[in-house]
Amino acid sequence: MFHYNIRHLVYTQHKPRVMKQMHFQRVLTCKLFTNCYFLRSFQHLILIFLLNTLAGLNYGFAQEHNTRWHASLVDSLCKKLSETYIYPEHAKQMCVMLKKNLRKYSGISDPAKLANTITIDLQSINNDKHLSLYYNPAEVAELKQKRSDNAGNSKVQARLLAALKEWNFGFRDTRILNGNIGYLNLMAFTEFVDEADGTLTASMQFLQNTDAIIIDLRRNGGGSPKMVARVASYFLEAGIHLNSIYSRISNDTVKTFTSQHISGKHRTKVPLYLLVGKNTVSAAEEFSYVMKNLKRATLVGHITRGAANPATDFPVGDSFIINVPFGRGINPVTGTNWSGVGVQPDIECAETNVLEVAHTAVLKELGTKTTDPYAKQSLSFYTQVNQFSLDGDKIYGCERSGDSVRFTFNPREYYLPSQKITSIAVISHFSEWNPSNRHGRMQKVGSTYSLTIPNDNMGLDDYIPFQFVVNGNYYVTPPLRAKNKLLAGPTGKEPYLYVLNN
Repeated sequence: MFHYNIRHLVYTQHKPRVMKQMHFQRVLTCKLFTNCYFLRSFQHLILIFLLNTLAGLNYGFAQEHNTRWHASLVDSLCKKLSETYIYPEHAKQMCVMLKKNLRKYSGISDPAKLANTITIDLQSINNDKHLSLYYNPAEVAELKQKRSDNAGNSKVQARLLAALKEWNFGFRDTRILNGNIGYLNLMAFTEFVDEADGTLTASMQFLQNTDAIIIDLRRNGGGSPKMVARVASYFLEAGIHLNSIYSRISNDTVKTFTSQHISGKHRTKVPLYLLVGKNTVSAAEEFSYVMKNLKRATLVGHITRGAANPATDFPVGDSFIINVPFGRGINPVTGTNWSGVGVQPDIECAETNVLEVAHTAVLKELGTKTTDPYAKQSLSFYTQVNQFSLDGDKIYGCERSGDSVRFTFNPREYYLPSQKITSIAVISHFSEWNPSNRHGRMQKVGSTYSLTIPNDNMGLDDYIPFQFVVNGNYYVTPPLRAKNKLLAGPTGKEPYLYVLNN
């Protein structure tokens, strides 16, 4: 930070002096032109010329000084990229581009904006999402201390471990969904593998009796390949080659394998679904990529970020840090990785209902495999319940057809056991808001209930509110995502559905 502050101070000290000189020259020039007899004086013309020259030299010195600092930054970046970046040919292209854009960088005085601009330019070469420059003088000082002082490094690691413990090592939620489906929200593959093993074991033990497992990686920012191997070992046989990482710095290749030494129960046959998206990054992408290509998991959601290559931080001067990918992942199945392209899901869907889509897919898969009639009926029921939720943003409970309105009610759509229903009525103005009124009584047809009302009886309002009443006293709450949902109906009770009068 020392060099940047000193150079910036030099520039800001010269700039006010330049402005004062230019202001004096402008005032003098105005006076010369308003008093024409001064123009006859050759000495004053010489004075104007000298003032312009001095102002230009002074301003030019500050500008040149600033440009030299930016040039020094670019040279430092190019040196680090040339020495460590995993793709040397791309490093050459990046250095050519950085030097070409030096004039653009020299015009940026905000260091954070400068770092972001350079990052965008670097990633434009090959879309490497791990390659980035950021401005953080405090972190630069900590990084330098960490590398030069073992005691300082221990303190940093201790603080990081304490923070991860408070965060439960990234294991944020574990529960059982309808149909005996396990759900795990995993937001990191921590580098503290041994310290986190107890938390991983507890999570897997909680899910050990489930018929399928969904792991949510949509907000997982990555972490350690060792933790990836530890989690994968619960779902794969021991000794499976997961990934290879070549390091340019050490010029060697490290392979990762699954292990048979896990504390919980192996789930090598359980259906496994992974939720992924644009915030699934790095090690989370490795886990997804590996499990997909081994045909061990089904991926649901959106394409992932595309940050594949392992990287490390290097200080640049006293103010900036560059994160440089020094290694390259090599998948044993594909021979490549997901850098710049991301991991493609098997089932692509909207961000708002990724879990519901995955849950429905799991229920359908289990339903086709089971031979137990009770289990098949139960799974079918939960599948329909999920499907009703996925079919949201639609008109519920009514449909206009010709000169009438048809009301329909499906007990399963409202989570009601059909065997306990004795009557269902529609209350609205045509039934005087009375569940006992015969004009609102619905008839059962198969597993659903229906009622048809002529348009003449519906009135001419813009919308006609109504509500379903079960067994004369249970006022049904409509689906949360119904398009025709009112916050409050005419009696002040909520919520209601309504019929559009179109």
